[in-house]
Amino acid sequence: MAVKFKVKTIYTGAAFPLPISHKEDPDIYGAVNKKSLSPTLLKFDIKPMEAGHISGLNGLVLGLAKKRNIDAFCLLATMPQYAISLPNPKASGAIIEALEKILNFIVSLEEMDDYIRDMDEKMSAIEDKVKDVMTIDNKELHSPPQPPKKIPGYIMEKIEKLFQEARKDKTKAKDLKIELDRWDLYKFYEDRFLDLFKDSQ
Repeated sequence: MAVKFKVKTIYTGAAFPLPISHKEDPDIYGAVNKKSLSPTLLKFDIKPMEAGHISGLNGLVLGLAKKRNIDAFCLLATMPQYAISLPNPKASGAIIEALEKILNFIVSLEEMDDYIRDMDEKMSAIEDKVKDVMTIDNKELHSPPQPPKKIPGYIMEKIEKLFQEARKDKTKAKDLKIELDRWDLYKFYEDRFLDLFKDSQ
């Protein structure tokens, strides 16, 4: 379709899950399918995605566009790792704002404001529960342990999906354990992994 209508440039948007709080403003990272497009990212203060893998159609389209000699960008907005399965209107809004600068147009985001506030409240509740769990001596709150920063985002996303599958089918826990061991993440996820088997006990 893009070739038929002589499309010159394609933009896709994706999530970039990181061990951050929802209170932090999303950062925008970018990936391109041609090196010559990299200066465009720098021009609009978009951080280049130096390594990793973009899953799904957001990444696939970049490769397919390159084969057809169409320029393509993927803009990735950072979001909390724990909320990878939740919609994140704040991250979506950040991508739209980046596109506004690149393409020189304006989109009203007023209709998203209530949705953003609603999701912020839900994420605040989630983070409060995490802090409650992490309370130790003298009720001092500590941040939850962070995985090694070298772990690619797509691996963290894969692990989240394996956890979801293992909740429904305990036989999937074996695949999950293999993946955790492969990336030396079992200690980080140990309690959560063991929780999978509490119901069956």
